[in-house]
Amino acid sequence: MSKILEELGLSQNESKIYSYLLASGSSTAGEIINKIKIHRRNTYDALARLIDKGLLSETIQDNKRYYEATSPEYLISLLQEKFEVAQHELPSLMSVYEKSKSRQQVKVLQGVAGMRACWEDMVRNANYLYLLGATGLQYEYLRVYTPKWVKALNEKKIDMKVLWNSDAKHLDYFLKEWNVKSKKLPSNFITRTQIFLYSNKSAIVIWSKEPLAILIESKEITEGFKKYFQFIWKISRRI
Repeated sequence: MSKILEELGLSQNESKIYSYLLASGSSTAGEIINKIKIHRRNTYDALARLIDKGLLSETIQDNKRYYEATSPEYLISLLQEKFEVAQHELPSLMSVYEKSKSRQQVKVLQGVAGMRACWEDMVRNANYLYLLGATGLQYEYLRVYTPKWVKALNEKKIDMKVLWNSDAKHLDYFLKEWNVKSKKLPSNFITRTQIFLYSNKSAIVIWSKEPLAILIESKEITEGFKKYFQFIWKISRRI
């Protein structure tokens, strides 16, 4: 029984004392200490907390203080009260949570599985998508997944712009299937590193032997990258 009571929010000592009093009826603090072997100070502390929670009552008989458990049905009222408090405080708690999320965060995603996790984050969160230095190599590393990703982004109908490397792979496929505005970078601008910008996130993707993505969640950093992108977009040629 004590374990169940602990799951319902009572401490270990509170659970032992309440369980004992449910079974024994009225008892003095001395009887409780002798029976369940809890330190005297801890026993009195637990008794006081149980009284505050409404789970114990106390009476004085023949100059002795007796403790008695209230009905277990009161546990439901206690839990309901906690639930109502949680509901009332939820908006302010969510506000604190959202503020903490807005702080700068950096994640490193490795391998093909890491790349896929990065692409899926784009599908879930992108309200626009800009890509600088597109290589087309994604299609080689994620040949089965890429068409699904392209389709999902097309269905979002968001603003998407891509600056392609002059040596980009599978360009015919992407230009046909992906509904994006495309421009090509100068021929001397060739890199296996590309930068995805979406929402308040910047994903720096490096197509090395084991691909690597550095996902930065920061409005300030993403806005800075967007300025670079918009400047290069203006001076690049349309495909």
